[in-house]
Amino acid sequence: MKSIEDCTCLVAVSDRLYLKALREMLYSMNIRKIETCSDGAQAIFKIQQIQDVDLIIAQEDLSISQCIEIVRFVRADRIYLKPNLPIIAIGWKWTQPKIELYRDAGIDDVLVFPTSQYAMQRRIVSALYSERPFISTDSYRGPDRRRKAADGYQGPFRRFSDKPLNPSEIPEKIVATQAPVLPMKERPLSLLGQAMSQAELEQRLSKSQKDKGKP
Repeated sequence: MKSIEDCTCLVAVSDRLYLKALREMLYSMNIRKIETCSDGAQAIFKIQQIQDVDLIIAQEDLSISQCIEIVRFVRADRIYLKPNLPIIAIGWKWTQPKIELYRDAGIDDVLVFPTSQYAMQRRIVSALYSERPFISTDSYRGPDRRRKAADGYQGPFRRFSDKPLNPSEIPEKIVATQAPVLPMKERPLSLLGQAMSQAELEQRLSKSQKDKGKP
């Protein structure tokens, strides 16, 4: 595995100011081998020409060929020898449908730009040294789209590592039940005594003594 200082990064950004800012961020991470281009067609050409590209950072709305086409070329082209090449897409406005489109195309990460040095560094390190397995099927090629296991997930179970919950392993739901309320005549005498006032208790004791013939 290459150290980050030895990595070659291909940056495809059309805006010169953002390209300059991005280059400075990469320099601060000790990434010195930086190839640049301003549209998607140039990016695809350089990917084919430069064999040791380790990371691609591409603007989402490039001219000629957009970033999504770069992703599809790298992931879907069976001739290209590095289908697992890390790709980060940067953009100014991300919507949920657009994020899902890039995710299903096999993008490693997306990032809103302008961004901080810390956020960019986290994305780059995660893309280069990710522990997510690379998935290659007839319908999808790219990093595992599942970043973490969701608690209570009920399927569909597509992965070999998926283990459906055994019904016997699911704890029964505990429902708090209210204690039955007994009628007053069925309550214990101790409870009746506690409910009496002091005057009622003295009156009952006096009556009991008279009934027994005591002074």
